[in-house]
Amino acid sequence: MENPIFEYTKVIKPLKVNSKCPPKPSEAAPRIRYKTYRNDNFTIANHLETYQVHTFHLDGVNHFFSHSIELDKSETSSLDKISILRSICMTLCLRYREQRVAVKIRHELAQNLIVQTYNKKPEFIQKLFSKTIEGEALRTSVRAMHRSLYSPGLFRRKRRACYMTTGQEFINVMEKDGGMIPDDEQCQKIQELQDKEIRKRKEMAFHSSPEFTYTLLPDGVLHISRADTALRNMASKHVLQASCEPEVIYAGTCRFERRGDVVFLVMDNDSGTYTPKNNQDELARLKNLLEWNFRGLKVDVKTYVPPGMDDNDEEENA
Repeated sequence: MENPIFEYTKVIKPLKVNSKCPPKPSEAAPRIRYKTYRNDNFTIANHLETYQVHTFHLDGVNHFFSHSIELDKSETSSLDKISILRSICMTLCLRYREQRVAVKIRHELAQNLIVQTYNKKPEFIQKLFSKTIEGEALRTSVRAMHRSLYSPGLFRRKRRACYMTTGQEFINVMEKDGGMIPDDEQCQKIQELQDKEIRKRKEMAFHSSPEFTYTLLPDGVLHISRADTALRNMASKHVLQASCEPEVIYAGTCRFERRGDVVFLVMDNDSGTYTPKNNQDELARLKNLLEWNFRGLKVDVKTYVPPGMDDNDEEENA
């Protein structure tokens, strides 16, 4: 029987090169501004740990995800029309007003970008994004939760902001939030507790960190937060990270894997809210975007197909 500890010695298939994916710019990416928000109100439920959420402001989304075809945005853009409830909130709350201005900018940027729209099949998601009073109320609640999680707090005590340029700096930040790859004994225990089919479908290496949820928005904001417990999974839903936006650039889960002496950031498209496609090499675009922004970072991307969705995946990629 093969020793799982040496699983990383297997040949890793290189990412298919396709002309749809723009090459990395020759000039270096500007430094990345990142923010970490500490939410102490979840400390007791979060195993006495402060729940953290992270945002990274990436450059080059318009380069890697540019779309030359004019798209019909009629279904989703109408969700951003000013309602009476939203007008009242914008009048009374400065932070809400700032958030809606940012949303307007994102929608303008998304007009010429490859985006992923919300999944129209689940009943709850249909209701959440519906043009009804109930849908508006649900979206207002989700956005209020988003503002609470990503609030700087009184005198900005909840927020830590800084700049970074390298992949190692990014890894260091995520390791402080539980992204460190455990030792062999702990990896073995984690592997035994995980669902074998899910682990196989995600092609998880033996030396893997806990999973994070990520959402990339049209203005280059990348939200990342841990999702390896029930509480963290609820607080890191893609719709919450995106503040109920009907369109995102991409979304899924990510983790760190050690392969030999090299640490890889592994990204996938595991999102039930947005069900991201890969028809236009979006994963390759995401890989290049991250490697260009975080110098020296090794990124691997994988397509995740949930159980029971194999036939749908074949039809979409046909």
